[in-house]
Amino acid sequence: MRGWSCVRIIEEDLKRGLLKVQCESLDDLWVLYNVIREGDIIYAKTTREVKFPESSESSRIPMVLGISVKRVEFQQFTDKLRVSGIIIDGPQEFSVRGKHHTVGIGVGDVIVIIREKWNEYEIAFIK
Repeated sequence: MRGWSCVRIIEEDLKRGLLKVQCESLDDLWVLYNVIREGDIIYAKTTREVKFPESSESSRIPMVLGISVKRVEFQQFTDKLRVSGIIIDGPQEFSVRGKHHTVGIGVGDVIVIIREKWNEYEIAFIK
């Protein structure tokens, strides 16, 4: 049964500590702000500035990154949840692992949250 929150759970595999969710409202961003914490791993679609070695130019490239969360903040003026941390997984050809990155999560976005152990109240809060 769903509570007041509209966070849509796309995939739930608590044995692996995985929740894949879609934000459907600003309330969902607030819920995720209160659930995502330092040490979690999130996977999200984002863009990253990439410099190409063969030229002095750079481009913003869309990619899916896995980030070990260091900080979470909700920016009301942009209606975005900003999740910052260290990249632990990403396209190998761009050499992004170990670098810092901030993902902006908004209404309509899908993210994967991985945590070693979820508490029952956290799952209930999301549902």
